[in-house]
Parts: sequence; C-alpha cells; structure tokens
Amino acid sequence: MEDYKILLKVYKISSLLIVCMVLLTCLLFEWPLSMIVLAVFAATVLASPALISLQIVIWLYHRINFEKTFTWMLLLSFIPLLSLVLASMFADFVPGKVWFILLLGMFGSYIALGKHAVSVSQLFDTI
Repeated sequence: MEDYKILLKVYKISSLLIVCMVLLTCLLFEWPLSMIVLAVFAATVLASPALISLQIVIWLYHRINFEKTFTWMLLLSFIPLLSLVLASMFADFVPGKVWFILLLGMFGSYIALGKHAVSVSQLFDTI
C-alpha cells in the first residue's frame, strides 16, 4: 500500500506543476476556453513520466535487486525518454513546441521526485 501512496504523491506534485505552467501559458497566448480545457487535460497526461518511470523501476527492483545508486540512475534516466514520447504525441494540444513540452515534463517530473526523494529511497530500502 505504501507504493501507491508514494506514486500518488509524485503524480500530484508533477501534475500540479505542469497544469499550472500550461494554464499560464495558455492565458499568456490568449487561447479560447475550449482549447484551454483541452490543454489542461493533455497536461495531466504530460505529468505521467515520473509516475511511469517510478513504477517501472519499482517493478524491476522487485525482480532484480540492484544497488540503490543504480536504481536512482535508472529512475532518473527514464524520465527524458518518456517525456519525449509524450511531448511528441501531445504537442498539438498544448501551447509551445515539442522541446517546450519536453522540458516542462522533465521539470515537473524531477521536481516531484526530488520532493519525495526520501520516501522513494525508503521504499527502495523496504523492498
């Protein structure tokens, strides 16, 4: 049960950061309300790289017992790849180009993981 609480906390922080940034960007570019709603829904999907990479690393850590330092390197290296995939898929729905969405996804994911780094590290210790 502790896994899910940590995953939910990481997703909440990442989602909050990315949705706020996308909303401010939409208001800055004066998008119509229907496009802003669509951009906010797309931003909730863009917040998932931290969640997905953490879930993959937890799954791998259950199967193969890595050293904790390698686990953190693996966790942090998945985020740019997943952000690139999501940025290329949802670039038409959010203001900005692919690189802006890529940086936004990476920024939100790293901040969320950094905020809950102690909890994630304790989770790796308990596995």
